[in-house]
Amino acid sequence: MITVWVDGSGVWSRDGEGRPFGYEWSEVFEVVASSIDCVTEVERVLEFVTDYGHALELNSSFAGFEQVAAQLHVHLPGAPANLLEEMRGMASEGASTIWSRRLSVR
Repeated sequence: MITVWVDGSGVWSRDGEGRPFGYEWSEVFEVVASSIDCVTEVERVLEFVTDYGHALELNSSFAGFEQVAAQLHVHLPGAPANLLEEMRGMASEGASTIWSRRLSVR
């Protein structure tokens, strides 16, 4: 099972008992929220993109996803405080940049 979380230093994931992987907040360039229609359910995805082109994708099926979405605005000023609600209202197969260091606003 993949577990995801955020803390004061960054955004992280861990697969089972493996080592955590993620990015420090200073490495995150933008965050993209998307919705994927998987026929039997709609998967919500948060993609944390670095300024050097790498990305960490967190799926709504991962343990801790809702907490990550709910706390994102605390760590990235300008990110929506009601992100989960916004993602639930997204069109299927839709994507939106919800935070960008370049823009500093949505």
